[in-house]
Amino acid sequence: MTGELSPNLVSQQFQNADIGICTTPYDILGKSGACAAMLEHRLPVLAFDDGDTPSSELFLINEFHDQVFLLNDDDCHELIISYMQKQRKPYFDGVAYTAQKLLELYH
Repeated sequence: MTGELSPNLVSQQFQNADIGICTTPYDILGKSGACAAMLEHRLPVLAFDDGDTPSSELFLINEFHDQVFLLNDDDCHELIISYMQKQRKPYFDGVAYTAQKLLELYH
């Protein structure tokens, strides 16, 4: 609807949003640039886990774990409400932080 937006306008849209929806499967959520941006802006993110990847192999930064809510989790709605009632943490400025954390996972 908006066409291409500048990074600052995208950031403003994320800051004004209440929730994010990630279409990338949960087991590779950390590979999604759009999901990384939502997480960096401290949005709660809805995702789906098909359960076929062991938890030790999941590609998700621990710091953002409390922001991801699985649609197939029976307590999903209660967890989202609880998260949204808390004051939102400040967002990170840019993806450099997330990129560094992803690199640290493999070193």
